[in-house]
Amino acid sequence: MSDTHLDHYNIALHCNRTPWLIPNPDFNPNLPEHKKTNAKHLVKLEEFNHDFIKSYNNIVSTRDLTYIIGDFAWKRHSHFIQALNGKKILILGNHDKMDQNSLRLFTEVHTLFRRIIDGIDVTMCHFPMISWANSIHGSWCLHGHCHGRLPENRSRLTFDVGIDIWNYKPIPWELVKFKMSKFNRAGCNVIDFTESDNHFEDLKKSNELIIAEFEGGKI
Repeated sequence: MSDTHLDHYNIALHCNRTPWLIPNPDFNPNLPEHKKTNAKHLVKLEEFNHDFIKSYNNIVSTRDLTYIIGDFAWKRHSHFIQALNGKKILILGNHDKMDQNSLRLFTEVHTLFRRIIDGIDVTMCHFPMISWANSIHGSWCLHGHCHGRLPENRSRLTFDVGIDIWNYKPIPWELVKFKMSKFNRAGCNVIDFTESDNHFEDLKKSNELIIAEFEGGKI
């Protein structure tokens, strides 16, 4: 997973995390909308933090390992690291500015990460990559940073693991493999992006279909 941005008020507005937004009674429709001076919504930030931790811990056990592919939290890093179950490997993003005491709470910390997982060559980087180690030989790349605003490329085995397009939850490894199998079989995603400019909504819809199929639901 990536881009949890715990305790990050402006990101919740920027990414339109609607379950945790409420109307701003001081919003002036006669002035330009601005997230700092004239925001249309306010953020229930503590509720978001609480809800994410709860949903995460419902999925991830104390024995599990999670890869956090950048932009974990804005502040209170140690608190959030310790609140989440399991071991955690951090691949640093541009917002991961924390002290050494916090960084030491992670099992590992990397700027770029590559490992063989279940026999699959996987690279993880916060930022999307055009090419990576063994990409022409079927290796995978998992990234964040884009919050679902970058269309998926049909010719590369890479996708955005940001929580904004994954129901604000971590993605189980088996689900990652299931989605990649779609790319392998079809050469593209479930949704055809060629006629759409709304990549965020397309990716959310596509991932919802994949989750439903993975969990045995009907598409």
